Amino acid sequence: MSLSGFSNQYLTLAQLNGFWQTTLLKYGIHIEPQTHSLGVSVQHKNFGLKYLTDDLASNDAHRFSTYLYGQYFW
Repeated sequence: MSLSGFSNQYLTLAQLNGFWQTTLLKYGIHIEPQTHSLGVSVQHKNFGLKYLTDDLASNDAHRFSTYLYGQYFW
């Protein structure tokens, strides 16, 4: 479990995050109380995907974000 936050001059958001580690992947669930948003994520050591929204019908969502990233450690 972890708590993370984002802040700028317009808003401050907090997220509660829970993660489950398997041999190959790390799965996450994310809750953002201020916007009533829920999200899921999948992480590998070289890539990741995160989806967060307050409505599964993305055209009706007030809060929607997706992240797709790649990384390499040497």
